[in-house]
Amino acid sequence: MKTKKTLATILAAVSVLTVIFCCPFTASAADTTDNYSRFTAPSNSSDYAYWNGSKMVKSKNTNTSEIKWMQAAINRAIKYDGLKADLLDVDGKFGPASKKSTMKFQSAVGLKADGSFGPDTIKKMKNVLNDGKRTFTSSPDTSSRKFSSRTSAPSKSNSFYYSSINPFSSRYVGQCTWYAYGRAYELLGTKPKLCTGNAGNWFSYNKSNGYYQYGSTPKCGAIACWKSNGAGHVAVVEKVYSDGSFEVSQYFGSTDKSFHYSKYASGKAYKYNGSKFQGFIYIV
Repeated sequence: MKTKKTLATILAAVSVLTVIFCCPFTASAADTTDNYSRFTAPSNSSDYAYWNGSKMVKSKNTNTSEIKWMQAAINRAIKYDGLKADLLDVDGKFGPASKKSTMKFQSAVGLKADGSFGPDTIKKMKNVLNDGKRTFTSSPDTSSRKFSSRTSAPSKSNSFYYSSINPFSSRYVGQCTWYAYGRAYELLGTKPKLCTGNAGNWFSYNKSNGYYQYGSTPKCGAIACWKSNGAGHVAVVEKVYSDGSFEVSQYFGSTDKSFHYSKYASGKAYKYNGSKFQGFIYIV
C-alpha cells in the first residue's frame, strides 16, 4: 500500500512538472498605441511621473490613465512628429523605457532632460500635439505609415456604415456625414466621439468638447471639415504626399450619393463648393 502511495505521489509531481515545463507562458503583446485621446490628459499643475532608478514615483494626483496619456503622447510624437526615441508600451507604469523616451522628448523641445514627465513637459507635449506640425524633423508627412487607405466604396455588409451603430444609417446613407462617421468607426474600431449633426458643426463641436486634437496640417485618417451657410462638408484624408498635397475619400450627398476619391493640392484653400475650410480633426 505504501509503495502505491509513493508511486502516486511521484506521478503527481511529474504531472505538475510537465505542465510547468511543457506549457510555455504567453506574454501579453505590447500596446504601443499613439491614440492618447483614449486616456485622461494630465490637467493638474502638480501632475508628474518618473523613474527613480528602482521604482516609479508619481504625484498622488496622477492616475494610471494620465500616465498612459504620457506614454501614448510620446508614441504619437515618435510616429507623427519625427521624435527620435523608442516606442513605449502604454501600460500605465512609468519605468526605465518611459524615462529614456521622455528625456529624448525633453532634449528635443529645449527642456532639462531629467526624465520626469512633469508640468513643463506636459505643457510642451500638449503644444506639440496641438500645433499639427512635424516638430522634430524637416521632412514632410509622407502618407501611410502602415495606414490602410480606402479607395473604394464600403460594401453593404460593412456594419460601420450600414447598421445602427452608425447614427446616420437610418436616414442619411450617401451623405458625407454618414460616410465620414463610418470611416472613423472603421479606423478606430470603437465608437468615434464625433458630431452627429450637420457637417458644418463637426469642427466646432470637436473643438469645444476637446475630444480629438485638431489643426491645419493634413494627416492620414484625419477628418477634413468645411463650413457654409448650409450644411458644410466632411471628408477623410487617406493619403498625404511629400509635397503636402493629399487625397480624401468622401460622399457628396444630395443627388450624388456616390463614393469619390479626390486630391487637393498643397498650400491651397481646399475649396469645396463655396464652403470655408475649417481644419482637420485628428482622430487617429
